[in-house]
Amino acid sequence: MKKVLKSAAALLLVLTLAFSAFAVSGVFAEEAEPLSSFAVSAKGSGENSSALGTVSWWKSDVDGKYYMFMPSKSDLSSITVWFTASDDVMCGDVKLENGAATTAFAKGGEFVLSVGDKDYTVVFLTSSKLPTMFINTPEGGLDRIHADKEYKEKGCTMLAINSKGKVDYDAKLASMKGRGNSTWGYPKKPYNIKLDKKSKLFGMEKAKGWCLIANYEDLSLLRDQIVYNLGADIGMTESPDCRSIDLYVNGEYKGVYLITEKVEINKNRVDITDLEGDTEDLNPDLDFSTLAPQGIGGKFCSYIENSQRWYDIPNEPENITGGYLLELEVADRYPNEASGFVTKNTQTVVMKSPEFASEAQIKYISGYWQEMEDALYSETGYNDLDKHYTDYIDIVSWAKQYLIQEWTSNWDAGLTSNYFYKDVDGKLFAGPVWDFDTALGNYEGRDGTNLKDPTNLHAKSRNLRYNSLMGSDNVKATPNIYALCYRHADFAQTVEEQMKNIFVPAAKKMAEKKYQAYIDEVKDAAVMNAIRWDYYDTTDAAIIAQNYNAEVNYIYDFMKVRTEFLSGALTLKNEGFTIAHIPSQKRTGSEITPEVTVKCLDRVLTEGVDYTVAYSDNVKKGTATVTVTGIGDYEGVTATTTFKIINISDPLDWTGGSGEERAKENLNKMGADFVDGVELILYYIVKPFQK
Repeated sequence: MKKVLKSAAALLLVLTLAFSAFAVSGVFAEEAEPLSSFAVSAKGSGENSSALGTVSWWKSDVDGKYYMFMPSKSDLSSITVWFTASDDVMCGDVKLENGAATTAFAKGGEFVLSVGDKDYTVVFLTSSKLPTMFINTPEGGLDRIHADKEYKEKGCTMLAINSKGKVDYDAKLASMKGRGNSTWGYPKKPYNIKLDKKSKLFGMEKAKGWCLIANYEDLSLLRDQIVYNLGADIGMTESPDCRSIDLYVNGEYKGVYLITEKVEINKNRVDITDLEGDTEDLNPDLDFSTLAPQGIGGKFCSYIENSQRWYDIPNEPENITGGYLLELEVADRYPNEASGFVTKNTQTVVMKSPEFASEAQIKYISGYWQEMEDALYSETGYNDLDKHYTDYIDIVSWAKQYLIQEWTSNWDAGLTSNYFYKDVDGKLFAGPVWDFDTALGNYEGRDGTNLKDPTNLHAKSRNLRYNSLMGSDNVKATPNIYALCYRHADFAQTVEEQMKNIFVPAAKKMAEKKYQAYIDEVKDAAVMNAIRWDYYDTTDAAIIAQNYNAEVNYIYDFMKVRTEFLSGALTLKNEGFTIAHIPSQKRTGSEITPEVTVKCLDRVLTEGVDYTVAYSDNVKKGTATVTVTGIGDYEGVTATTTFKIINISDPLDWTGGSGEERAKENLNKMGADFVDGVELILYYIVKPFQK
């Protein structure tokens, strides 16, 4: 078998040189097979198009057939075949010559190859519109990466061919490694690649680092692409650019991937001060690449100093107020990170850049975040420093990020993969948007919320549970960051404004115009991907296409219903009125009309501008009713409350004074929660005589 492998590899090298193709090792069948390998090297179909990479057959466990997953722009009439066989290889009456061109497969479809008395069914399928990426790894293939996600494979080469059949990149990779958290556990693995030099890929801006997102959980293969592009459409300029591609590694088809820009500080990505780069420049004798994540502690019982971790960095940049890229993370993953902090209310925040932060950097940004969080938790929006939460955050970007999370009904909302950044002397911005494979109606959730129902609110009210972080079986629940923002009327109003003016038009355009173009690009490749990863337990292309169409139609319906629902639900007036408690009133024989205080969230409203007040049953002893009706911006909102009208003949000053204060003091000692002033005095007088 080793000799067969060696000879095949040598043959491949020769063919690569002879046909100017990007040839890679084939995938070999069992040694006993008369036809132990079969691969093709195709040229593009366009004028002056480049040679395409070499593709090896892949055997399906579903039907036992061998599949040739051909790149887009493949000219099946210009195929060079190569194989290892014990006898002549026949396709019908046509004898295939190893290393020679053939037109036998020009029409595509299903063919039977015969070697002696053994037949092999080979099916040619073509991706019609996607760019293609061929990666060739050194000896060992992907085994080392799959054994260790953090292992960086060196010596890889890559050929990237755009949708027009032209070469975008044909050179070495600096490295290839695994990526992801939960997604790494799926059969279809995600990867990070780093180019040797900054390059444009498939029309995207120059960079070295790129992500290959597998989207194994997303049968549409489009959820991330929809959201990233929608983020850009609503003005979140740092949203990652992305393209769907066909990925081949060592000649084996790996399926449809989404190549995306990395979430990183970069002129073409998150364009802020590179504090990490500045810190490294000031410390040339410190090899940052040798620093290992030390983990941010183990289990915590509260906000304590050892929830913070930093590195001993000798020299600091003069200004450390900016250049921070932060991520909210789940508690279970948090101890594995290099730098970060835990807030007083157990919010975990990971430092993505600078990854290896200094003590001064951690203390600055954790202090900034804590002051902001304190303001969000307060009833007024102000912290103890008399600073409003909007002094810390860019409220418009936060509103946009919230809308993206809520519109997608994203399981990760406020939990993980939620990014924020801060530039020098600037506020904290929300973004970029990231990671939406469990969104747009394809995930049930684990906290009781039905995320498949497009008429449920989720991100606005979700609580986070950090029992693993707290080191206890007792679950500690805290509001997520967006629920905290929604305590305040100015945030809700900003969301409403962005929803009406920016988000709804963009979401409708995405559903009605852009979405179909994404489907048209990927639908043929989606059939290939489904066969390769056995999504539907069938290889019947018609059935797969039917299922795929059902999935993309489901997303369309979800987007449409979700947009209409949120446009009505996310309005300030839908937060309703709260009416402050009205104390009991002394009967006078005339109508009793005490003043009322009305709020919407934390905003005190104005009578005659925002609402009108009506009273009923407000003359005689008993229970009177107050009805508040919204007007102006609050038209359609109503709320009611009651107060008591009582008879009293009391020598004490029932409106206040020493008697009331003594009563309050005594009742507080007894654990009373609240009784209004008049009732306090009555309680104080009557209680001793109840025996």
